[in-house]
Amino acid sequence: SRSNLAQELTSNHWLEALKNIGCNWLPRHTPAAWNDYSDVDIIIAIRIFKRSQFFNKPASKLINCWHAGVPAILPPESAFTALRKSPLDFIEICSLKEAITAIQDLQKSPQRYQAMVDNGLHRAQEYTEIKILRNWVQFIEKQVYPQYQVFQRQSPFRKRIEYLDRLKRLKLTRLVRRFR
Repeated sequence: SRSNLAQELTSNHWLEALKNIGCNWLPRHTPAAWNDYSDVDIIIAIRIFKRSQFFNKPASKLINCWHAGVPAILPPESAFTALRKSPLDFIEICSLKEAITAIQDLQKSPQRYQAMVDNGLHRAQEYTEIKILRNWVQFIEKQVYPQYQVFQRQSPFRKRIEYLDRLKRLKLTRLVRRFR
């Protein structure tokens, strides 16, 4: 959405810089278009131009890029860097200038562009529906169900104490994140 787009990417400077290197800017602001990469050559998805911890934001954009065979230019957000195994996974940037340079580098090096596409298609195989389903089943069988069995054997008093403890930790974590 527009509120998640870095202000720098709405500036005339950005649009002029792209025009000067022969690129068109096609921002996607509607949820229906967020994962449709069929008419783009590069994805640039920046909330802010600095290292960030967006604990509630998944790496969906990066995984969608891999599935679509489209190189990604992204900031060093925690979700993206957690998945990174290679410089070919995405180009990491921290400024508007770096974004323009990254685009120009891909324009000048079709081999690197193709290597990123190939790498992404390979990485996408880690995130197929069947693999995600298997991971969830394994998580439920190995983590959730055993913990639930332990929980069921506890006294009502102990269950309440643990619930209040988790609630306290959750509220404290949210409060700390608000003031960062």
